Amino acid sequence: LVQSFAFGGSAPAKRADQMGGEAAELHSPPRPFCLSRAIGMSSAAFAAKMSTMPGLGGFFNPQVDMWPVSSMQHPRPQEAMRFMVGDGGNLENTGLLAMLQRRATRVVSLIHGSDPLDASVDYCNAAGYMPTGKEISQQFSNLFGYDKTRADDQCNFHVYNQVFKSEEYLPLMCELRKLHDAGRPLTVNATLEVQRNDWWGIEGGWTVDIVFALLGKSASFEALLPAETQQALSQ
Repeated sequence: LVQSFAFGGSAPAKRADQMGGEAAELHSPPRPFCLSRAIGMSSAAFAAKMSTMPGLGGFFNPQVDMWPVSSMQHPRPQEAMRFMVGDGGNLENTGLLAMLQRRATRVVSLIHGSDPLDASVDYCNAAGYMPTGKEISQQFSNLFGYDKTRADDQCNFHVYNQVFKSEEYLPLMCELRKLHDAGRPLTVNATLEVQRNDWWGIEGGWTVDIVFALLGKSASFEALLPAETQQALSQ
């Protein structure tokens, strides 16, 4: 990772420094990377679509100079290039895949998607049921290879996000449905085998202990709230 004070600067002058290390010498960028720029980039949900419109992307989208960190597999240094940047939600919203790139073995994944759990299906007794991935937030279902309806959208790349076996999806949906019916928070713990994903550079072949926490209505929590708060929620 490049520290924020060096983000946006030119590539290291020394070939070895582009591979990283504790004492890599970097040039200061012409414009410091400040909080306002970071907020502007992370809020640019329009960036992906704008980048496909001739002339508009370069005018509206935040831009920054970036260079790749080389490695023994890809040792050739490269100069910094100017990129349009924006909200990364068209790639992956949770940060889980970046952790798996680093071979994390214990992860807490907070999935704050707006799509609620579809409680119309009994996932615990779903013989013959074919999941679509729309049973819950696609931020969750994509990880198991479901909800590929955006495969033809050149601005969305969720179709490449599978890192767990598809057959692990319904058992987890069963546990989430049980929690939903009991009025409890949608939080499940699982040990899953990481699958190879060349698009993200994830080798696969190890297991990760993961806690998924998804947004959802929790009746047991709401029952503990003050009466006036419960009344306000019911309006």
